[in-house]
Amino acid sequence: MKYAKLLVAILVVTSFVIVSCTPKSGPAPAPAGPASGASTDAGKVSQKTGWEAEWEKSLVEARKEGKVGVYASLVGPPLREQAGMLKQKYGIELEITTGRGSEVAQKLIRERAAGIYIADIAISGLNTFFGDIKPSGGSVPLPSELILPEVTDPRLWYKTNELPWADEAKHVFSFFAYPNTDIHVNADFVKAGEIQSWQDLLNPKYKGKIIWSDPSVSGSGLNGYSTLVFHKVLTPDFYRELVAKQDIQVTRDLRLQVDWLARGKAWIAISAEGTPIAEFVKAGANLAPVTPKEGTYLSVDAGNMSIMKQAPHPYAARVFTNWLLGKEGQAFLQQAMQYQSGRVDIGTEGVNPANVRQPGVNYFIGANSIEKWVLEEQSKYVAQAKEIFAPATVGR
Repeated sequence: MKYAKLLVAILVVTSFVIVSCTPKSGPAPAPAGPASGASTDAGKVSQKTGWEAEWEKSLVEARKEGKVGVYASLVGPPLREQAGMLKQKYGIELEITTGRGSEVAQKLIRERAAGIYIADIAISGLNTFFGDIKPSGGSVPLPSELILPEVTDPRLWYKTNELPWADEAKHVFSFFAYPNTDIHVNADFVKAGEIQSWQDLLNPKYKGKIIWSDPSVSGSGLNGYSTLVFHKVLTPDFYRELVAKQDIQVTRDLRLQVDWLARGKAWIAISAEGTPIAEFVKAGANLAPVTPKEGTYLSVDAGNMSIMKQAPHPYAARVFTNWLLGKEGQAFLQQAMQYQSGRVDIGTEGVNPANVRQPGVNYFIGANSIEKWVLEEQSKYVAQAKEIFAPATVGR
């Protein structure tokens, strides 16, 4: 009897232990949080993947960073107009440092040498990038920073089979691509169709009536001269003949050059800057561009950008870059600068027609847009231009 009672007690205890260790039925535990790349919006989990997830993450992180530092030359002032929009749309304060390209670049380089990191983005001319910023080790490859399909699709850019990189390492993206009009005329004195080729400038009637932006210093004059010689469109001997026969006027005063053209003191201006041309045309001057049958080249001007190494606001820099190179950013800059964007999905209404690519025209790349030329050959062309144009009178 004693053993029977002991057996019953053991069975009762064993049953209690088994029941206590059996898991209770009920709802599964909630997941720890959204998967990598996902986010929540009003309690909903985002299942975005690929570029959409990366863009969403960049937007979230950019808002946390709160600002982006942009060092820019010519496009800096108009970009300031977008500060309010960028703040409202992306939650990013736009801080612009602007000035001449070389000055901005040297400021950036000095800061970084001292361990001061303010700039996230640099936007300037290619001479500045190739000669200063890139050699200093200040920029990073851009492909991984381009996210939006409207930016990464090469079919939306004028080259169609590739994005418009300025360098083989893909540190610099060139977003302008407008025709460089090397010849402008006063249409009161030079009628339409009168000049069809560079060779027509040798006509004796134009003696003393041609004013040139000095090709012996960095600028539009050198860009035009070097590009045409580099591509063998013209030869140095052609320029020598022109200088010898036509009493060429050479000047470094870009406004004076167009003023002479507008007043008829000169009938033809070579490598005149687009901004004073547009101002005088708006004021009523009868000035007209001429595209010679030999063709012309596409210019990128100061429309080149990079993201800086050790950028203090990397996500804000990424968001700004994708906006700037996207349709909205390029449409704004195209109107503000009056230079045609390299994008092919933006209308050109309201843009100076002289700065718009035309069908059927032979366009070639400017020598100053070729990294190797800038670093290895530019000095040779400068010396050559100095020798050729030395006899020309300098307009004051």
